[in-house]
Amino acid sequence: MFVLPFFAHLTEHFALFAGPGLEVVSLEEGHEDEKESESLFRFGTICEFEVGSWAIGPQVNADIVGGRWTLVYGVSFGKGF
Repeated sequence: MFVLPFFAHLTEHFALFAGPGLEVVSLEEGHEDEKESESLFRFGTICEFEVGSWAIGPQVNADIVGGRWTLVYGVSFGKGF
């Protein structure tokens, strides 16, 4: 999956984001060589905390792929340089 997000930082730690992307899917289960890409749109929210030179951010996203909605949640890690 590839997404090009655009962020709106509402506070120092809280941001909303949205952006278009692509998702690669298998056409049939068990046939890894048969794949196609579908366009998607992702929007979500993230709350980032700094720990030393690292940023840790729990996030919740909603993906729209082929007219279907999927809720995605996780944690992102970033390193300052």
